[in-house]
Parts: sequence; C-alpha cells; structure tokens
Amino acid sequence: MLIELKNENEIVKRCQAGDIDAYQQIYVRYSPMLLQTALRLLGNQPDAEDAVQTAFLKLYRYIHKFQFSSKLSTYLYRILLNVGFNDLKKT
Repeated sequence: MLIELKNENEIVKRCQAGDIDAYQQIYVRYSPMLLQTALRLLGNQPDAEDAVQTAFLKLYRYIHKFQFSSKLSTYLYRILLNVGFNDLKKT
C-alpha cells in the first residue's frame, strides 16, 4: 500500500528502517527526473533506464549512510551522475 509522504526526511527515515513502501514513494517521486537526466547524459533510452535502475539499487544499498546534510533529490542526482559517468567510461 503506497502511502503519500510529504516530508522528505520522513521518507528517508522510513527507508532507513526498511520500509519498502517508502522506497516506492521515492521511486515514484524521483524516477522521472532521473530518467530525463540520464537520457541527456547517456543519449539513449535503454542505457538511461539501466542507469536509473542502478542508481536506485545503490540508494537501497547505501540509504543508511544518508546524513541529511543535503536533500534526497541531490543525493540521488549525484548517485545517478556517478553511475552515468562510469557507464560512459566503459564505452
């Protein structure tokens, strides 16, 4: 059941506690922005979708390290850029 969470810090804290619904809320909220950025960076839909998927997997793996010193969107954007730049280096 998807619960609309308005407070970004509340969403992160719930993710850190293992709440899968909170992760879903983050995905719904931020995936369109990340996909557009990845498309501009990588130039094609399949690579962009893979980069977004990888960024969300990294968020899931490392959410416990998020320290609330920036917005979650900034943190996610940085993860995505790192993933994208790594992908560009491989080609």
